[in-house]
Amino acid sequence: MKAHYPILCLALFLLLACQHRKEERAWQERLRQADEQAEARKAREQAIAAKSLADSARQMQAYRQSREGRIKIEQETGLGSQFGKGLLPSSLKNNQPLISFMTGPCYGECPQYHLYFWANGDVLYEGLAFAEPMGKRECKIDPKKLKTLLANWTPAFETWQRYYPQEEEPLEGFPFKAISLKLPQGQKIILDYHDAPKGLIQLEKSIDSLAKASFDSPMKTIF
Repeated sequence: MKAHYPILCLALFLLLACQHRKEERAWQERLRQADEQAEARKAREQAIAAKSLADSARQMQAYRQSREGRIKIEQETGLGSQFGKGLLPSSLKNNQPLISFMTGPCYGECPQYHLYFWANGDVLYEGLAFAEPMGKRECKIDPKKLKTLLANWTPAFETWQRYYPQEEEPLEGFPFKAISLKLPQGQKIILDYHDAPKGLIQLEKSIDSLAKASFDSPMKTIF
């Protein structure tokens, strides 16, 4: 028996080594599959991001090409008398929002979203691209806040032009911001690419801040 002992030890060693090699190969195969899955997931994410960027660029180009002499804001932004009506809660189908705000695409990951505020305090948000959250959200705010904002900004809003910049074409790649207020004489819409008055920019930020303070979930917006 003792004479066979070295042979048995060698056989056991070879068996263990073979088993270890099998386990090592299996582990390497699992790592390879995990790497392939990670690469595939990364490729899918990059493809989605590339498509979003391409769609964003095409949208912006379409907006620019549809503009005639830097006017017809209603055509470019889908605003006008129907601003927001395709998104309204059923209880507000025939009720024009007091305040509406939307952002457009750019050559990059600019947040695109719509905001609507009604006189009764209803607020509707829709995230379209590169915004957080995505999709539609609704909430309620104190109507007095809206009335105060309108009272503070209506006189200046009535004096501002309908399009900025005034003297030149907007710089390539800039997103637009469209803002609409329901004034005593009717709805007025302003399209802002850049070089807008400081007061208009402050109004845009005030509307954006009001929305961020109204919703429970964090929001990624243009400001």
